[in-house]
Amino acid sequence: MAIRPGNGENGREFKMAILFFIFFSCYFIYFRLFSLGFAHLLINMPRTSVIIILAFVTAVLIKFAPLLFFKKNAVYDFIKSIYSSVNKSIIIFSAVLSGICGPNLILFGIDGIEIAGFAGILAALSGICVSFIFFIILFQSVYNSRDKIISFLKIFIDLKFIAVIAAVNFMAVLYIILSKQVYFWDNAGYWQSAASISGIIFKNPGVFFDNLVKSVFNSDYNNIPAVIPAVIMAVFGTGRLIFILAIINFYFVPFLAFIYMTTKKFADFIIIALFLPMAFYLTIIGFLDVGGIFLSLIILYVFLFGKENYNLDFINGVILCLLILFRRWYIFFAAAFLICVILYAVVLYKTKIKKSVVTLLGFLSSFFVFFQGYFTKRLMAKNYADIYSAYKFSFDTDIKIFLRYFGIALILTITFYIIYCVVKQKQKKEKLINLIFLYVFIVLMFVMFTLIQTHGQQHLLLYVPGFALILFCMTQDFKIKRDKIILAAVSVLCTVSIFLPRVQPQAISEIKTYAPLPSFSVYPIVRNDADELMRLDEYIKTLDGKITVLASSFVINADILAKAEASLNPLKSLKPSENIFTLPAVDKRDGRPYNIAYADYIITASPVQTHLDPQDQQVVVIPALMLMSDTPFSSAFEKTDIIFKLKDGVEVYIYRRLRPNTDEEMNEVWEKINIGD
Repeated sequence: MAIRPGNGENGREFKMAILFFIFFSCYFIYFRLFSLGFAHLLINMPRTSVIIILAFVTAVLIKFAPLLFFKKNAVYDFIKSIYSSVNKSIIIFSAVLSGICGPNLILFGIDGIEIAGFAGILAALSGICVSFIFFIILFQSVYNSRDKIISFLKIFIDLKFIAVIAAVNFMAVLYIILSKQVYFWDNAGYWQSAASISGIIFKNPGVFFDNLVKSVFNSDYNNIPAVIPAVIMAVFGTGRLIFILAIINFYFVPFLAFIYMTTKKFADFIIIALFLPMAFYLTIIGFLDVGGIFLSLIILYVFLFGKENYNLDFINGVILCLLILFRRWYIFFAAAFLICVILYAVVLYKTKIKKSVVTLLGFLSSFFVFFQGYFTKRLMAKNYADIYSAYKFSFDTDIKIFLRYFGIALILTITFYIIYCVVKQKQKKEKLINLIFLYVFIVLMFVMFTLIQTHGQQHLLLYVPGFALILFCMTQDFKIKRDKIILAAVSVLCTVSIFLPRVQPQAISEIKTYAPLPSFSVYPIVRNDADELMRLDEYIKTLDGKITVLASSFVINADILAKAEASLNPLKSLKPSENIFTLPAVDKRDGRPYNIAYADYIITASPVQTHLDPQDQQVVVIPALMLMSDTPFSSAFEKTDIIFKLKDGVEVYIYRRLRPNTDEEMNEVWEKINIGD
């Protein structure tokens, strides 16, 4: 909760936090019942008009309006104290955002409720009231924390850190230029999203904002992480190199800066960074998810190592909400963090109960006020364990991929350190509890994730902040030069290991060993069939009609064909494919490929290409086999003479449609695809 510096009323402010939480809860009870009961009455009004009107009215009257909702009581006094102390620019900024966000609370809350009639206007006014209170508390908290923010920004004028920034940019450029790889799926999806919205972010900001909101509720890959790269790409172009440099400088570099700020010693900072090279690697291969490690590192550090400061604690809770919005799977971080916060506050260290409550308040007030709909419709409405069951491998596989990116050496180093601290009890009680918190937090997060699905490489970013802070404690404790040298030597080994030449597995199932050191490679990837792939790409451009791909492997799939040219030419702008459309690829996640009936050309391969167990990709395997066999379905196509030979002995064929398939022919395909629906 935001407070004025030096007012000495922490207890009273703590009670205010509880009162505001009760107010938010009461708002939802009122708003949900009112909207559900009366939204169908009276006149309709276009949503845009209502937003414009209410934003204007709010900007004019917001200074007085909230006071009308309260009698003279503790809440009234608290709001009045804010009015008397807060900067006027903060009030104006809060007012404008309240006018915009207030009406949208309706869309964020309930399906089918729109800004309509008298009920909609009243509900929007309630939303404005709540959002104004939230924003003015948030902005005042940021304003009161400005010294901390300025202190962080000063890191970027430190000459040593400037050298680090230059080094990571140089290595990224070198990797992209020397690579001859096609990027697709997870490490290209956000490249495509950023390129797509970069064209409208300045030209049509209204459409951009509307699409951004819709993406949060309609897609597991919402556009929030792509916004910053999209701004950069709108200026410098949508090439792969620009995209990667945007991630490096706006997502990865702030993570390094925060570590540098906390350690205060350049040597300690380097040790921590060398222990965790996977963060840099995932950045240069295009995972926007790396932006979450900066946010999650702030959350852990402020809660565990920050002094009791209601301004920072409230902001910390809001950042936790933003982390989940940034990428859906960071909810595992949030869930494990909230569980540990409760245990920390109630069971382990009761003196931090207030810090815990204010952190929770910041999270709950932002998440359930503005994004309750996201929580209920997007996260809770789906059984992700079932949807991603095809991506569920053995627990042993999770251990192997975990060690592939972190190494046994790192795990043993921090484990032995914590055991030593517990046994010897050389640490202060609070610091020892912090270490136990971090270790339990990491283990809890790992268990929760593996119950749902097997880790992809990007999911391992969940653990980077926890490891970084444990290593931070180690660098602070190791005062003897010998101990520091040993720690530095192990960290150097972790980074040197990734420069060793080795064959890299293409799929999770191909990881066979428990790596003592990180075993991925930062050597630029060179695809030996790149020229043949480009020949296929050029041929596809000559085809007139709708094209689809019945193949889903790391050798060939629809995304590879759509992004081949821009991937192999890092300065070339990424443009959406005009004639290639995507078919379902994973049975339980995607369903049957009904849109195959609209394809004029079908590209497939022999052997049939899948990236999972063929039993989990019947939607690819069965139509592909039927197309390449003498079946009623294949009689509607003819095989062209040209064949393309890709790596691993894969041959690519192209089939041209001669006539539409009959209902009977298509029904035969659907009947053979048994996906249990």
